[in-house]
Amino acid sequence: MSAPAPGEGGSLKGLARWRADQRYALREARQTLRAQTLGTALIALTLALALLLPAALGRVLALTEGNLAHWPTTPRINVFFGSPEPPATLLARWRAHREIAALQAQSSEASRAEFRAALGMETALSRGLAGEAMPPLPSVVIVTPRPEAQSAARLKALAEELSREAGALGVQVDLAWVERLQGTLGFFTEVLVLFQGLLTAAVVLLVGALTRMALLERLPALRTLRLLGASDGFLLAPFLYQALAYGVAGGLLAALSLLALESSLTPALQALATAYALPLAPGGSAALAALSVLAQAVCFAFLGALGAGLWVLGRFDRLTAPSPGL
Repeated sequence: MSAPAPGEGGSLKGLARWRADQRYALREARQTLRAQTLGTALIALTLALALLLPAALGRVLALTEGNLAHWPTTPRINVFFGSPEPPATLLARWRAHREIAALQAQSSEASRAEFRAALGMETALSRGLAGEAMPPLPSVVIVTPRPEAQSAARLKALAEELSREAGALGVQVDLAWVERLQGTLGFFTEVLVLFQGLLTAAVVLLVGALTRMALLERLPALRTLRLLGASDGFLLAPFLYQALAYGVAGGLLAALSLLALESSLTPALQALATAYALPLAPGGSAALAALSVLAQAVCFAFLGALGAGLWVLGRFDRLTAPSPGL
């Protein structure tokens, strides 16, 4: 008595039959992967690179956006005066202004001390400017407007009003860099979404094309198995396991590379933030980001193989039909 063919009923039923079919599919997938070691490695590396590029850019954007709320984004107006101290009567009048929330006055001497500290007392330039020969710096009043007065138009109107006060040398509004940074982040976020969509499509199409080619190469063997009673799921299972192996290998490479990149670049980012006196907190869990990359790789590879497999199986009879001339 001959043994039942894989995929047909035989003496096994239900869950036992399904387990036997999956063991057979896994064995077939392992044999194919071992026979194509170099090809498998190249496919995994291609998937890893396609997933790593948008993931790394996404981590940088997440880090910047997560810290933007902790950076000094509230607009302030610096009003400079030629006198050693800002006029006290003017400060009293400004504190009662309906569009001013807070004031911080800084004397000319305090401005000099801040300037020397910014240079660093160990430098030759700071030592040369530390004496009386250093030109006097203006005193300054740092004005924080109320939240309702922080729009661009009202902020500009308030700055012009303050610049017309007697003794004022000029004003400076320090919100431009925040607006530029937010605009840049918005632009790169849109680019990231487009970039990630294109690379996702590339991963799905790559795995789908490989699965389609493998199915077409084995059409005669698959036709024989179908004649023996194998189901479509059984025919497709080895190719799905093979695609999952591509996804796991590529996802692991991308995840480990992402963790390595973040570990190597974090000290440089910390130093850059310290140079600008900005706090820098972690932009979410790096482990979760790596797991997300791995999950995406497996999901995209599976979808690509499933789509290609359904396409081939849907046209199976036509693809395996003998040519009319034969």
